[in-house]
Amino acid sequence: MPELLRRRIKKNKMKNEKIFLLKGNRKLVKSNIETCYGMIMTNDFQSSIGKLKAVQVSQLEGVKLYSVSVKPKKNSEDLSINNFEVAVDEVTEVQDKDAKVIVDGQHRYIAMLIMETLGEKTFEESDVMDTVEVPSGMPVNKFISLINSGKPWTNTDMQNAELPTNNPCIDYMETKMKELGLKADVVYSLYSLGQSNLTPAIVKDLKRGINKLPKRLELNNETQDMGDKILAAFQNSKLSGAVYNNGKFAKGFKMFYKQEKTELEKVETMINRIDKDLWFGGEKPEGSPEQKQYCDNFIKWYNDEIEAIQ
Repeated sequence: MPELLRRRIKKNKMKNEKIFLLKGNRKLVKSNIETCYGMIMTNDFQSSIGKLKAVQVSQLEGVKLYSVSVKPKKNSEDLSINNFEVAVDEVTEVQDKDAKVIVDGQHRYIAMLIMETLGEKTFEESDVMDTVEVPSGMPVNKFISLINSGKPWTNTDMQNAELPTNNPCIDYMETKMKELGLKADVVYSLYSLGQSNLTPAIVKDLKRGINKLPKRLELNNETQDMGDKILAAFQNSKLSGAVYNNGKFAKGFKMFYKQEKTELEKVETMINRIDKDLWFGGEKPEGSPEQKQYCDNFIKWYNDEIEAIQ
C-alpha cells in the first residue's frame, strides 16, 4: 500500500518514525489542521499549488526535533477529524540519517497522517514532498520563515521562532515579552517613550533582515533603563496586569509622556497614585477605551500629582 512514509499504527494512534517537526517553527493550530484536512479531502493534494518542504535531518545538527503523533482526544471514540489531538515529544537522537524534518507544511502533513490512519487516502512521498537544503550559514529558523508558503508569518509566529532582530534593545524587549507574557504593543510603547513608534510590523521585518526602523527612533541603554523603570512601576502599582497589558493603554501612556515631557521620577510617583480602577474620579468612558482616552486620563492623574506636590 502506498504511504507517505513508514509509520506505526497502534490502537488508533499513529506515529511516523521518519518525519519530524522542528523547534522554532510555528505553533501547531488545530483549526489549521482541520482546514487542511477539508481542503485535501475535497480537492486531493494538489502538488502544483505547493508541496510540503523538508530537509534531511543530517543538516540540522544541534537543533531540537520533535516526533509527532495523532490520537483520539476522547478515548471512548475512534479517531476522526472531529476527535483528535496532536502530541509532540522531543527526540534526543535520530538514528536514521535519511529521516526528514518538515520546514513548510506541518499542518498539511498532520492532516494527511490522519487520513492515512483512517484509510481515507494514501500518499506517496514523492508526490507530496520536496527535499530542500538550508543555505550555508543561514539559521534554520530564518530559513523556515522565508520559505514558508502558507499565510504570512505574524509577529507571534516570529517570536515563537525566537529569531533575533540583531538590535540589542529590541531583542531585550522580545525577551521581556516572552518572560512576562506581555503584548508586543505594550512593551514596544513603554520601551520607546519619547521616541518614534516601534511596531510589530517593523520588528517582523527586522527579523527577516529588512531594516525599516524610523530615523527618529533612537534606542539605547537610557531608553531601556527608562522602560524597565516604567514597567516596574506598573507591576508594583495598584493596577492588575490585565489592565496595563493592553496595547491602547500603553499607546495612550506613550502619548501622555510625549505631551507632558516630564521627569521620569514624577511619572513613577504618578503611577503609584493611580487607583485600582484606573480612571480618575471614576470617570470610565463608555465602551472600549481608546488610546486618546487613556492619554487624557493619565494627564488628569499627572495634574493631580503636581497639585499634591505643590
